[in-house]
Amino acid sequence: MLQGFLLILPFFFSPYFSFLTLKLFILLSFALIQPALTKDIYAIADAFTDDKANGGHWIYTEPVRAIEAIGNVGTGLYNRFVGVREMFVIGAETRQAFFQRYNYNCPGYGTIEPDSPLLVSEGTHSSLVTSDHSFVSFYADVFGLIPLTNSKRSGYQNPSTRQILILSEGQEFYLSAFSSPKTNVGLFQVYSPLYSTPDKRDYSQPGSSGLSLFTYKVDDIASFHQRVSQSAETNISPILTNEFGEPSFGLIAPDGTYWVIVGLI
Repeated sequence: MLQGFLLILPFFFSPYFSFLTLKLFILLSFALIQPALTKDIYAIADAFTDDKANGGHWIYTEPVRAIEAIGNVGTGLYNRFVGVREMFVIGAETRQAFFQRYNYNCPGYGTIEPDSPLLVSEGTHSSLVTSDHSFVSFYADVFGLIPLTNSKRSGYQNPSTRQILILSEGQEFYLSAFSSPKTNVGLFQVYSPLYSTPDKRDYSQPGSSGLSLFTYKVDDIASFHQRVSQSAETNISPILTNEFGEPSFGLIAPDGTYWVIVGLI
């Protein structure tokens, strides 16, 4: 059985990047941003505003109200908005999305420890960008993930999406979302822009000091290795012991994403 997925982000910005750099990396490398739940999105915004005012090098968007899978717009004092507010924060050594839920809850999806200095949770979901959305079925058929949203078209026409992703007029994308079969935490999203973007996948693999590295953990790595060997992926390595003493192997998915598969010790 499969367990979940983990996104590792070893890429660093120069501390003197511009707002244009932020837009470029959001549009081309949205996989680099990993969201976390917070109890107070405006406290997060204030914290980064104060730090920037005192010499911190940050670029961030203001909190934006949005309706995701759950919600409604609200019509008055007693029929309240149900949804989230979210914002992006980009720094020299991190890029992070924060969101706060309003008037609904999702138990287990984001756990905020009381002693967290900024009252934020672990990363709740991860995303990657592919150029061809026809390959997304690989993550259900081979990885065993559960499809939630299949090739939804979104983008500039959605005001909250346009603002949070800083999209230009007419820019749209396909979106598919998957969940783990064993937990409601760990949403995995695949975006495919419907406009021209440079291909950065060569920078997103081991040994490249690149943009990202995607790791997927499984219970039975030998069975999973056999399953992917019989599928459409390429360049499968043998199972070896990694630096943490875990059995692991690498593969390139049909969409060109390099994955490291990790088994139980």
